[in-house]
Amino acid sequence: MFINWRLIIPFFLLVVFLLNSCATLKEIAKVQKPRVKVDDVKITGLDFNQIHLNVKLKIKNPNIFAVKLPGFGYEFLLEGNSLIKGEKDEIVDIVAQGQSFVDVPLTLTYKDLYNSIKILKSKDSASYKIVFDLYFELPILGKTPLKIEKEGALPLLKLPEFKITSLKLKKLSFTSAKLELNIKMFNPNKFKLFINNFNYNFNVNGLKWIEGISQKEISINENGDFSFKIPVSLNFLEMGRTIYNLISSDKSLNYNFNSDLNLKTSLPMIKEIKLPVNKSGNLKLTK
Repeated sequence: MFINWRLIIPFFLLVVFLLNSCATLKEIAKVQKPRVKVDDVKITGLDFNQIHLNVKLKIKNPNIFAVKLPGFGYEFLLEGNSLIKGEKDEIVDIVAQGQSFVDVPLTLTYKDLYNSIKILKSKDSASYKIVFDLYFELPILGKTPLKIEKEGALPLLKLPEFKITSLKLKKLSFTSAKLELNIKMFNPNKFKLFINNFNYNFNVNGLKWIEGISQKEISINENGDFSFKIPVSLNFLEMGRTIYNLISSDKSLNYNFNSDLNLKTSLPMIKEIKLPVNKSGNLKLTK
């Protein structure tokens, strides 16, 4: 019996090709994209200057083989405004049918936020969105993109406002004077402020008038204010006669007030903060 190999060989090769193609398609069908989600967005540090975040990605590999994440890009948006763009080049290997976590730390400065997005000054919180563009190296499929997003809200802290409201003359003699320095603090936040103690020094026309430490505990309600007084005693025999002449005149006083406030808040995530205060300007003595 004569066998026509010219017909059989091509047919055999076609069958082998189809079988290989079917095997390849089956392999492709078994390859799955890793499953990625933002597992947590945690505030790791918070004060009146900055907020520190840590975004944790959870990556699950459902395949029976290991996959590789060679890196990814991310973008952080606040109230729709892009604030941070970055890339993470860390190579992450996810074992077969295993999972891995990747941390992405972010730092936002309130001063920059308020300067960039004006409407934030009137808000107590702001909506954010963080977008991740990931690419996985997968068998057969090659470089495979995956995009995920996470939305939420961040608290917006505002610095307390500190104001010298007046300097009143209570008593004046040829050798001494007793005055009263009146101060007001305003809390623009949606939480309480507590001041345990603070040191201070008050200079007028380049001369030190008073310095001391106040042990008084002060509580300021949310969106509230608090006024307090600091007594000032001057001895002209020690400080010189020019102080008497200055107080006796109607001239404005050039002052500088410095203090370090030990602040606590009703927010458990904020630890005690030392807040420096430096106020200067012209002040009219009230008699």
